[in-house]
Amino acid sequence: MKRSPICLFLILIMVSFTLSRGFCSDMPGRILYEKDGALCSIQPDGRGNKVIVPDARGPVLPSPDGTRLAFVRDNQIFLVSGPEHTVSLLYQGQDDDGIFLMDWKTKSRGFFFRKFLDDGSQKIFLINDEEGLIKDLGLYHETPVLSHQGDFWVYSDYNPEDPDKKSEVWGGEPGEKGVYVFHGRVSQVLGWDKNSPAVMYFINDKIYGFELVSRARQIFNLPFDDVTVIAFGYPSILYFKNLSDEDEAGGLKLYDPERREQEDVIDGKKLFLRVASNKEDTRHIVFVPQRNNDPLGEGDLYFVNTSDATSTKLTKDIGRRVLLENNLSHNFSPCGKYFVYEKLRLRFSNIKRSELWIVGGEKETKLIDRAGHPVWIEDSEATQE
Repeated sequence: MKRSPICLFLILIMVSFTLSRGFCSDMPGRILYEKDGALCSIQPDGRGNKVIVPDARGPVLPSPDGTRLAFVRDNQIFLVSGPEHTVSLLYQGQDDDGIFLMDWKTKSRGFFFRKFLDDGSQKIFLINDEEGLIKDLGLYHETPVLSHQGDFWVYSDYNPEDPDKKSEVWGGEPGEKGVYVFHGRVSQVLGWDKNSPAVMYFINDKIYGFELVSRARQIFNLPFDDVTVIAFGYPSILYFKNLSDEDEAGGLKLYDPERREQEDVIDGKKLFLRVASNKEDTRHIVFVPQRNNDPLGEGDLYFVNTSDATSTKLTKDIGRRVLLENNLSHNFSPCGKYFVYEKLRLRFSNIKRSELWIVGGEKETKLIDRAGHPVWIEDSEATQE
């Protein structure tokens, strides 16, 4: 019997979940970070600390093979490549530009970056890092969700200046109109299949899978309604109840549809925003704002492990930093078990001090003091002596 693409998609999720419980070498790869205005590299056990680029600021974006590194300095995008750590200028922005790197397009040379405008919207671009060619992908009021290899994305036509218009979510190649997916917002998108252009999203009491090419749609019914689902990695569903200001906080919950069991993961809160997930969708970074009406303000960052229904409170952070300005999916170790993060000391939403810590083992481990903007990569010529 021939299976639909969505059925195969769900089977792949089950296989990846099973494999994620298997062997994972203990903290492989290297961690790149910024310290005193320099881009540095260190092993996860604290050895081999060295400077890669003496003058580099802000988050670094590693290519999928780890041979190239992009970073922003003074509204300019630079590329680091080769064993000599050669630095070349890719893009010269304007003085008032706010440039933030997004992710690489895996199957071709290039990566995505964006500029935020005064009204909160964002212009997104694709730059070819070999030829320096730039493609304008359009203006958006919500951040599109890229597929794992950057070949596809889903985006919405939501416009806050037209609140009466019911927004639609579309999917296709970045910059193209694509095909209609559903009525709603990008915040309802849960993620992509790793091997096909199939996107997962939720509406009310259902989780959907939609394959962009065949347009096949699969529906998974939830045993509850009026909830917000923030992550789905079979067989685990992370969700919270939609509550009013007068209701008591319901907390973040983990539901296993196979065993029909539910567990509390984070207590005493009402709003939870997924920031990043590992490739197996078994570990997630979740931001909990201090105020429900200010998701880009201060809040708490959590590490959630759906394999054992546990959560670890990591640090105070700022919603705009973790949701818009940084791509924390690159902070997971290559095997997806560990996560490197900045433990911040904030004062009036300003960062006074930052330390690098690793979570995912039996206990959290401090890596280095007075450093920031970490990413975790596999060893490559771009990080070797």
